[in-house]
Amino acid sequence: MSDIQDYFLEFSGRKPLPCAFVRSCLQSCFLQDDVIAGSVTAREFVLQDMAKYVDVPSVLLNFQSTIPQSKEFDRRMQYESLFENCTRTFLQMFRAFGYNRSRMRRVLSHNLADWEVVHQQAINLEPQQRSGNETFIVNHPVTSWILHQKFFVAEVFFHLGFELEVFLPREFAMVSL
Repeated sequence: MSDIQDYFLEFSGRKPLPCAFVRSCLQSCFLQDDVIAGSVTAREFVLQDMAKYVDVPSVLLNFQSTIPQSKEFDRRMQYESLFENCTRTFLQMFRAFGYNRSRMRRVLSHNLADWEVVHQQAINLEPQQRSGNETFIVNHPVTSWILHQKFFVAEVFFHLGFELEVFLPREFAMVSL
């Protein structure tokens, strides 16, 4: 997935800037009807990226319906809600990469706030899982992956600030710390 992220960032940073039509064609080829590049569902795409960095919890891989009143069912539903939010935020990040640089920075600021919400949701969910049943999750893998994505977006946002000359010269000393 990092190759795709790099491609999108490189494509949007070309000089001269690709026209809006070309950028929209790239977006529509990348994501259409919740299918990535015509072959992988959005869920599989996010799971593949997550698997590159952490051990994906089995509750995300093997979602099977259980008794609706059980604690296990509630946990699975909480994970599904978290995973849907992760998928939506992850795909919004890729959509932002198709915009022009100034709009990308503005949209990434909103995306960064969305990652923070998802991160808090994961923090609240994973300790509950750990104290409940040790076989479900160890070492907070989903939270770690979300934090990685959040830092990546923050890094791109920060670099776009330099590229777009958003920072004043007197602010460079504060930024370079």
